[in-house]
Amino acid sequence: MASIRSSTYKSHLWLTFDYSYSQNVANNNSSISWSLVLHWDASLNFSASKSYSVTVNGTNYSGTYTGGASGGSGSKTIRSGTTSVGHNADGTKSVSVSASFNIAVTYSGTYIGSMNLSGSFTLPTIPRASSFGAISGNTIGSAMTININRASTAFTHSLWYSFGNISWAGIASGVGTSTTWTVPMDLCNQIGNATSGTGTLILRTYNGSTQVGEDKYINFTVNVPASVVPWVSAPSVSEAISGLSAKFGGYVKGKSQLKVAISAGGSYSSWITQYSTSVSGIGTYGGASFTSGVLWNAGTVTITTTVTDSRGRTASASKTVTVLDYYSPSISKFNVVRCNNAGTIDENAGAYARITYAFSIASVGSKNSNSFALQYLNDAGTWVNFTTGSGYSKDTYYVTTVTFDVNKERQFRIAVTDYFGTWYAYATMPPTFTLMNFSSDGRGIAVGTTAESGKFKIAIPVYYNGQLLDLGKIMVFDGYENGKIKFHTID
Repeated sequence: MASIRSSTYKSHLWLTFDYSYSQNVANNNSSISWSLVLHWDASLNFSASKSYSVTVNGTNYSGTYTGGASGGSGSKTIRSGTTSVGHNADGTKSVSVSASFNIAVTYSGTYIGSMNLSGSFTLPTIPRASSFGAISGNTIGSAMTININRASTAFTHSLWYSFGNISWAGIASGVGTSTTWTVPMDLCNQIGNATSGTGTLILRTYNGSTQVGEDKYINFTVNVPASVVPWVSAPSVSEAISGLSAKFGGYVKGKSQLKVAISAGGSYSSWITQYSTSVSGIGTYGGASFTSGVLWNAGTVTITTTVTDSRGRTASASKTVTVLDYYSPSISKFNVVRCNNAGTIDENAGAYARITYAFSIASVGSKNSNSFALQYLNDAGTWVNFTTGSGYSKDTYYVTTVTFDVNKERQFRIAVTDYFGTWYAYATMPPTFTLMNFSSDGRGIAVGTTAESGKFKIAIPVYYNGQLLDLGKIMVFDGYENGKIKFHTID
């Protein structure tokens, strides 16, 4: 038991305020048991009633002491009691004490009317609300461990949090010194354009069902898991050029274009901020839909889409398509010579035409159109078919059943047609060879070619004495020898 002692009167007489205490943590108060005691160690004797006054923490106790005192030494309790003292909000408390005892005696030859005592003592601080300890774990969707520093083993706690638009949602109750909380994935929805966010934890301390002290707050930061990324489906791809898909059942080199549409979205309230789609061999495109350039490579084409969300995170998806090979029809051979009706070449007298031709058309999976026509230009300027046919390639000849004036040249062509268009090759069949020819009206003459009225035509080289003549000079005919006409010139 502790005491507060008064001054000593006449060296042998004094008062003490003796006290002890117990504390109520939940109610933040102390119960003080106390006694005001008279002490002497030299002869003292009185029996009359004496008044007293005791004030403990502002509460006064007064009355009359009737117990008397006698003997060479001893002590007498003047007054005792119990006082409840409330502590400050922080759990601290200092208690003031004062007392007086109207002893009214003559002691050792001196009259003593009153004895007085005063002082104070500090009670132990009553622990109040618990505080946050270490917090570990900072990933949404994973465990966060929250440690609590508590002042009493009798304390329990409830924990709450706020985050974004979430206002004080419960975490746990009845917690002692630690709890593990799985941070809800829904918190990601509060930070759709960031990879981390900050919220607040609140700690409430209880003794039984009574809250102890004030709420405690602490901020916490959590990260969006790396697994939370935008989603994107494999690109939707179709033919952009009307009719090709129905015709070929696939994409065609040099002709097809891709119509691409992308389905994508954010996760947990993020949103897509960028699309980037690469088409191998073509280029890269932005946007959720686009039409590619022409596909110039046959084989496998890969379309890869990468999307970026408002958190700066990405996701990718790919699709491959097969491009069928295609080339424009090629005509590798086309020539025409005069022949007889059996097809034997006869450039001197043949009235028929022997047409040699070769071409190739890309089959495109055997679905490409294929046809050809051999034609000549008639005197009316119209192209007329000899024959038509089909096939992806030919290398042969054709002998006409139509005859042609041996004295006239004639134009021929081959027309090769596939799904995408028609390609042509041309040839000219000259008139038959004749050394000398006269026009039908007798007004023209030709050497080595067909005569025309009113003209003198020479279609073979002219030599004189072994020298090729300049036909710009006047020439005199000297006859012919071994297929060569001889002239001499006159200056």
